[in-house]
Order: sequence, then C-alpha cells, then structure tokens
Amino acid sequence: MKLRIPMIRLLCVLVLMSGAVLSHEPKKDWLIGTWVLCEDPDNSPKDSLLFNPDGTGAMVAAKGSLEFSHKYGRQMSPLPPSALPLPKGFPLDPIDAAGNALVAGSLVRILVIPDWLVHDLPSEEVCQLKACEGALMRVREMDEAGFVWFGGDHSWFRLRPSEVLLEVAQPQDI
Repeated sequence: MKLRIPMIRLLCVLVLMSGAVLSHEPKKDWLIGTWVLCEDPDNSPKDSLLFNPDGTGAMVAAKGSLEFSHKYGRQMSPLPPSALPLPKGFPLDPIDAAGNALVAGSLVRILVIPDWLVHDLPSEEVCQLKACEGALMRVREMDEAGFVWFGGDHSWFRLRPSEVLLEVAQPQDI
C-alpha cells in the first residue's frame, strides 16, 4: 500500500506532463533549411536536401550540382526554385552536340543516356532509359539550369543539351 500512493502520484505527474507535451503545437518550420544526408546510397560524398519555406526544395550533389527540384503538391519539376542559386557552370548553354540552338518543342535525337543519370537507378529503370538512346524525342521544356526535359504529360528525365542532336527545330517545321 505504501508503494501504491507514490506510484499513483508519479503516474499523475507523467499524465499531466504528457498532456502538456501533446498540447504543445509543433514548430511549423522545423524542416526548413539544408539537410546533409547521413548516408549516401552510392557511397559517394554526401548530398544535401534543401527545403524552402514556400514548399520548394532540391537535392544538391556534394559537388554542388542541382540534381532535381521539387514543389510541394507536384512531382519532380524541371524548374528549379528561384530561391536557389544555380551552381557554378549553370545555366547550361541551350546548344546541342553539333552547335545548334535548342528550344522547347524541338525534335531531337538522344545520343546517349549518361552514367550520371542512371548510376543509382534500379536496373529496370536503367533499361527503360537506355532504350531511348538513338530515339527521336520532343523537348518537353528546358529548365532554368539549362537541362533539356523529356516526357509526355509530366517530366520523365533530363539531359544536358550536349547529349542530344537537333533534328527539327520547331513543331511547325514538321
């Protein structure tokens, strides 16, 4: 009986404390900022995730290149958030492998699916992308970093302009 009363008091204190903790509203901006990945799946230098207050974010490689960007409520976006400074060497010039200017809507031949794009993808995705080598594809859009994006209703993958060859400049030229 002597032990029961202190245990009940301790239980009451814990319940009151847990209620105070539960009623405390979490900080809304706890995610904002740059987060360095603790473990990089490919054992390369650690990449970072960047989260902005407006719901945009990006993955930035350890070498500083922008890997992809994201807007809350959308899938990967070819447009990097304007709040992010572009890494050194960007934007890429919108010039194909032969020196021709590229624009959204251009019909291009995919010269290569580079290792930088597929190095950490599952084998079935690598096969799907490698099947695009040599294919003619329409440039869906070009992002602020200068990458050329391909896909149907949504952006599927991107390449550097130098990894494609212009076949037809504009859709009206077909």
